[in-house]
Amino acid sequence: MDTKARSGHNSEWEDKKKEIEYFEKIERKKRPEWGSQWDSEMMSYIRQMGSEKTMRLFYQRYIPNSTCLIVGLGGGGDAVLVKDLARMIIGIDITKLPLVEARNRGIKGEFIACDAEFLPFREKIFSSIIIRSTLHHLPHVEADLSQFAKVLQKDGALILQEPGLLNPIALIGRTFFPTNRHTPGERPFVPLALQNRIKSDLIIVKSEYHYLFSHFLPILWKVLPKKLKKVKILDLACDFDKFLLKTPLKQLCWIFTIVAIKKT
Repeated sequence: MDTKARSGHNSEWEDKKKEIEYFEKIERKKRPEWGSQWDSEMMSYIRQMGSEKTMRLFYQRYIPNSTCLIVGLGGGGDAVLVKDLARMIIGIDITKLPLVEARNRGIKGEFIACDAEFLPFREKIFSSIIIRSTLHHLPHVEADLSQFAKVLQKDGALILQEPGLLNPIALIGRTFFPTNRHTPGERPFVPLALQNRIKSDLIIVKSEYHYLFSHFLPILWKVLPKKLKKVKILDLACDFDKFLLKTPLKQLCWIFTIVAIKKT
């Protein structure tokens, strides 16, 4: 192995160590808590009407009676959403703490601490895979997507939700106001670029784009007069967002969701 290759591997390992430190809460205290920068009620509203609504609809369509792998289990939020839909849930995370949190929520399933780049599963074992806000933490996206496709059965669904790289508001936040969830090795995606990578192994059947600017309102709300009607303003902003995200501006979204199916 040449010096450049060794240097690259060392850098990736350092990034992974940082991931573990951040998500085991060793380093989290050095940064503000994710979500502390906005009005939680307002952000919850636009997420439930946007990206979360999309995920729930996709879960209802693609998860029932499936053997479901959740990559990046976190605290088990997605496991809670699919626990009454999937026949079996297997969740993995690079750190043990999220697995403990998931078990404490009473979710039935198998939870495994492992690196998502080295899946300990045989081929064609899962009929659905959920990866939410995790793929952009992995250094070898093409190889990882191929690995996920291998463990997916024919006609199985891969449901991805990831942050967009080009959203101006999110870019400013990640660069100048990082929170405990922003880790050194993360690489958000240009939606079109990720879609092209996925097409090497799977067929994309659904793509949804969320939030061009409306996610700034919960941040702004902390300094706005409280007498303003939140819901009315949010609804207007979200409707305008949805209109703009039907144009090429969708590549500037904050969050995007993809469903891809394995056909071979």
